[in-house]
Order: sequence, then structure tokens, then C-alpha cells
Amino acid sequence: MRDDTLFPYMMIQRVVTLMFALLATSAPAQVSGTLTSVGSDTMRELMALWVSEFTRDQPDVSFDIQAMGSGTAAQALIQHQGNLAPMSRAMTPEELEAFRLSHGYEPTSYRVALDALALFVHADNPVRGLSMDQVDSIFSEDHLCHRGFFSDSSPIDDWSDVTFDRSGAIELYGRNELSGTYDFFVETALCNGRFKGGIVELEDSRAIVDAVAANPNAIGYAGIGYRTDGVRALALSPEASNFEGAYYSYYVEQFRDDENLERRYGWVVRGRYPLSRYLYVYTDEGSDHADATVRAFMEFVLSDTGQRLAHDSGFIPLPGRVLESERALLDDR
Repeated sequence: MRDDTLFPYMMIQRVVTLMFALLATSAPAQVSGTLTSVGSDTMRELMALWVSEFTRDQPDVSFDIQAMGSGTAAQALIQHQGNLAPMSRAMTPEELEAFRLSHGYEPTSYRVALDALALFVHADNPVRGLSMDQVDSIFSEDHLCHRGFFSDSSPIDDWSDVTFDRSGAIELYGRNELSGTYDFFVETALCNGRFKGGIVELEDSRAIVDAVAANPNAIGYAGIGYRTDGVRALALSPEASNFEGAYYSYYVEQFRDDENLERRYGWVVRGRYPLSRYLYVYTDEGSDHADATVRAFMEFVLSDTGQRLAHDSGFIPLPGRVLESERALLDDR
């Protein structure tokens, strides 16, 4: 027969034991040190959010964030001038080879979020969308992109070339050559062509968006996370012209308020939005003594909290299957 006088005490003891077990499971191991992040300007605000939240639980870790462009990331990692190399593009074969020659092994690459590179116009611009051939004709000197039967490689220099509702010389804004966003745009939108003369190159994405918001005839490219009320992101068609295919925004209109982010941002997740890309963080984990502080930070970045912060910063959390793959990469370290 059960002793009822002991039962409440035993239940309380079990609850307390369970609470301590849960706390032990959820509390992160404490690490310390200084981490230096050198790389992407596109990820500047995202890195700052991650660092702010991470150091709440890891007060003995300090950070130095240098966001001068993805072009600075690989060299800093190679020369031991940074522990973290955030990049808005993948490392080039040349950068990977330089790292291998210096270290004798590959850098570790983590996909950390999805981004939609946007074509921004002034909020009052009547244009709602462009085909990727039109984007090439607006920005490129060479017009190397010919994607279909209706493709037109003639230059587009005035808004009247794409709409009946506006005229005026198109003014171009973009990033400089140190930027991974610059590299991605050249490869994807210009088919590795050259920019037109006269494009205004700015050092950071926020400056581009602010410049477009102040100029009714402007168009510029930057990560969607930098969108403000003064600009509008154009829908884009991967086909040659508006006669051939659908236009895609960075979100799916049908699911624009859906809590399921993979549905809401389905065009980016499925690669239908033409300027979709992964964001990366590269680390040096090939030695026998991988930095425990770097590992703890990457575990946080790939945690549910870290991915929520990516969304709060204007980016798109990794799809479930990709997130599982990146977490498995951490588990193998």
C-alpha cells in the first residue's frame, strides 16, 4: 500500500530533479575570449544582432566586427586576422586555393541564412517589375544576358523604355568591388558583364537604399533586409521578357502573412526568385584544436534563436533540410 504521507514529497523531489536536469540540458557551456569578424557589409546588422544575443549568455566573450565587404573576409581568415568570415557569397576557387596553400586544409563553410538581393526603386516609381534581360540592359555595358526568343540587348537608359508612366534618365547605384553583393550581381544579373559608366558605387547597402529613396529616377541593388518605406523592391522575371514568364517577388503573395516562413518566402527557398542566395560564415576549424568559442557561436547562429534573429534582421531563415545539414556539420567537428 502506498504511503500517502511520502507521496507529495516524492513528487516535489522528482519535479525539482527534472527542473535541474532541464536547466543542465539547456544551459550553454561557458566559453571566453575575443572573436574578430571580418567580412560582409550586407550581414553587418545581422552579425550585430547575433553577437548581442549570444553575449547575454556568454558575457566573457567579446567581439570586434569589421564589415568592409566580403572581399576582405577570406584574406583576414588566411592571415589569422579574424576568427569569423561572414560572406554574402561563397568563396571563390582562388580564395579557397589561397587558404589551402596557407593552412594545408579547407576552411569550414556554414550556410547561415537566405537572402533575396533586391532591385530597389523610389517608392513613387510606377514600375512594378523587370525581366532579368531588362536588368542587364539597364546596368550592363556589354548586354551578355540573352535568355530567350524575345530577348532584346539594346540599352535601357530612360524609364520611358520600360513604362509609359514615367520618363527621365535612369540613375544607377551599386556596391564597390570589395562587396560580395557586387560579385553576386555581376555574375547573376550581368552574366559577368561590365557595369555601365556613371554608376555610383557606394560602400554599404544602407547608403544605396537611402540614395534611391532620395532620387525618383534611381535604381539600385542591395539585400532585401535593407528595405525602407522610401523604396520599393521590384518583382523579377527570370525569363527574357514580360511576354514569356511570371514575375516573382521575394515573398509569395498568397502567403505573405503566413507564420510558416518556408511558405511565405517560398520563391526564394525554391530558387524561383532570380536573385536568391545563401549567406555564409567561414571559419578555420581544420586544426586539431578548433576554437571552442567559435564553435559555441556557430551553434548559436544555427539555433532556433539564431535563425529567428536572421528573420528579425530582414533575412530568411534556413529551410529545415538545410538547417539540419549545417547542424550535422557542426556535430562532425
